[in-house]
Amino acid sequence: MGICGNTINVRVSSKNPENVLYEPELRCKDRLCPICNSYRSSILARKVEDLGKRMTNPHLLTVTAPNLLRDDLSKCFANYKTAMRAFKKNRSWFKKYIAGGVEHIEVTKSKERDWHIHSHMLVDLNVARKVENMKQVGHSKMLDPIKKELEIALEKCGLGTISDIRPVTSGYGKEISKYAMKFDKDITDDDIKEMAVSLRGKRMVSKFGSCYGIKDLEELEEEEQVKFVHIGSIKEVVLRCFTPEKADKRLFKIVLEMIKIGLIEFDFI
Repeated sequence: MGICGNTINVRVSSKNPENVLYEPELRCKDRLCPICNSYRSSILARKVEDLGKRMTNPHLLTVTAPNLLRDDLSKCFANYKTAMRAFKKNRSWFKKYIAGGVEHIEVTKSKERDWHIHSHMLVDLNVARKVENMKQVGHSKMLDPIKKELEIALEKCGLGTISDIRPVTSGYGKEISKYAMKFDKDITDDDIKEMAVSLRGKRMVSKFGSCYGIKDLEELEEEEQVKFVHIGSIKEVVLRCFTPEKADKRLFKIVLEMIKIGLIEFDFI
């Protein structure tokens, strides 16, 4: 870590100029590296969006670990993975309603709540309607029967009953691809070391069901690489954007996006 953000290249999709990729020239690929983590998340978001377009009934599903054994990350993660395997084999809910999907495990740490693990999933729901947590019945709302069955299945498999299910909306790729690790401002060096040791080599993104054979969701394949045209480093793009004669409108939109997502800071005088 430390060299990954020195040079970040800007690449634009040859088919869609609005699709801009910010790629570090060098990557350590460490899970704790914010630059590498951000790049992986951007790739995952794009691929999840494409995958959702091919699904019949795409929904977002969030499940959580129970409020037990949260002081030891290694044990907490192992227990969570065991419970998730049981959930994916569950015939009364998962096998019944899920045709396939992708899962991204998120690990967070705060001073008040200790370690917390949960999964964001994009799933192809095998029912002929949209499902949300609450269902409108007459003039009132009640828990959707499928959601109620979900809570029972989660408890049976050893997962937390706090869950969320809803149809996808715009930006669902980013919802799935949130950073795998989030830190509270009170996190300590010991916490970071524990995370590095406990999660080393662990798979945070997985596929199941009809999506099982899909290629790596966090990296661009060679055939995908060629679809993005390199237009320069961040510094080069910013310098070319503003010339003594006029501003390049196409590059100006890219520079504004860089400012919006926090890649650069810019003072307009």
